[in-house]
Amino acid sequence: MDKYEALSLVFLNQLQNVRVAASTCKIAAGSQFVCPVVVPLPNTVLSWAFSSSYYDVDFTVLKVFSDKDPEVVMEMETYSPDTLHRGDICFSKCGTYHLIWDNSNSWLREKAVTYSLNLKVPAALPENRTLCSSTILKDLHKLAYDSRELEQTIEERENELEALKVVAKQRQDRKESIDVEIMELEARLTEMKRAVTNTKQLIAKEESRIEQCHAMVAFLIEDERIFSMLDSADMLHLAQVNKYLRDAAHQDIVWKRLFARDTKENLAIALRNEWLLQKWRLFSPNVPKPELD
Repeated sequence: MDKYEALSLVFLNQLQNVRVAASTCKIAAGSQFVCPVVVPLPNTVLSWAFSSSYYDVDFTVLKVFSDKDPEVVMEMETYSPDTLHRGDICFSKCGTYHLIWDNSNSWLREKAVTYSLNLKVPAALPENRTLCSSTILKDLHKLAYDSRELEQTIEERENELEALKVVAKQRQDRKESIDVEIMELEARLTEMKRAVTNTKQLIAKEESRIEQCHAMVAFLIEDERIFSMLDSADMLHLAQVNKYLRDAAHQDIVWKRLFARDTKENLAIALRNEWLLQKWRLFSPNVPKPELD
């Protein structure tokens, strides 16, 4: 930007004289007031006039750089108060200069300085105009080239972005397909777990039946001999504590055999049970109920 600031003044004749009207600044004790001035062309002349109120003030001019320490253009001097001091300087080099009113040696008093400036820029030479035009034209060509390069880069990035969008869409579709498969597998797994639970319940029931069969194996093998040792009263009592005999007690053929084998005395005792009496009357409807003598 410094290059364009310098070149642009070639075409701005109205800026050949830059004036800063009288201004007053207050400088706190132990500080400085810095007024920057940009010199666009060699042989630019800066004129100044200033005065301080009541107290003297130090003044200097420095040339500043971005990459090194400032360079002293005019040594620091002390100027008496309440007096208008004038001066000027012709700058042989372009750049930025600082006009500094220094109050750093005073730790108690604030100082007021009234100053005015006039910057006179020399008239532009033909070679300056040519340099300005060629510089701007060269930079415009470079900007156009950079713009085309940037457009090409943007187009390439957009193509890459579109390709990435296609890949992302494919992966999204694949993910959705996998999600559906996972849901189906989870449903099948739930169904299989339910089937396993039902199978375990059936196995438990079968195991219970097997245990019952083991417990009743003696009755299943020798039921004839067991029933031959029982009378109706015994059967009635044992059916209350034995599942096999309880199931047998609901079979009419069992009671028919027991009634036929029982003695009169045993039958009279057993028929005291009302339920058993109803069973007996099914087989002997016209026979009087036996009684004990």
